Amino acid sequence: MILEKPVQYGVAALATDVVASSLTLKDEKGDDKNITDKLTITGIIIGGQKDVDWKFQPAAGSAEYVVYDKMFCYDENGAATNPQLSTTSLAKKNYTLLLESQSNTAVNVAIEFENNIGDFYGKDHMLIAKGTKFYLLAKLNPSAGTGVTDNPGKSTVFLQDYLTTAKFTVTSLKNAYNIIPDLRSPKLEFGLSVDLEWQTGMDFNVSVE
Repeated sequence: MILEKPVQYGVAALATDVVASSLTLKDEKGDDKNITDKLTITGIIIGGQKDVDWKFQPAAGSAEYVVYDKMFCYDENGAATNPQLSTTSLAKKNYTLLLESQSNTAVNVAIEFENNIGDFYGKDHMLIAKGTKFYLLAKLNPSAGTGVTDNPGKSTVFLQDYLTTAKFTVTSLKNAYNIIPDLRSPKLEFGLSVDLEWQTGMDFNVSVE
């Protein structure tokens, strides 16, 4: 007797990696800012979450919510490590459990940072003061995803029983927000580029005698 994929989850998951395109990034005024060991990644805010039905699928017409995961990356003891932004991938990706998102719908995401490089200017001349939090945004477009070919929801960013992997690349600081942005707003400015990939969950082939 063969059992194929007997373990299926009601939720999806996002694995997050964050890198910088360079150790010198320009702010909104065009000034170069050296980010070496000076931008701490403190969290991620993920939009596109809705009420779900008994199948854990998005309920039509329901309000939209966000998930705020402030425990960004973990060490072997389960403690948050809050890594520094650099040009290399994170030593360990951050994993966030999520509900399935609506099909054919992009999801907005904000990465939260703590500024220790000194004052700089972001979106609309916003002052990002030293020691404060700021946010860079990205859009996860399902049509841009790659990965497994048997994904039945390739038009869905977060799909039940699948792991979505997103690599966010910071290319500048000019679109930094000094407040938590409303991820539902159509006028958001995005400061992150994204590589999006799906991976399968657990597969089992078990012989039972």
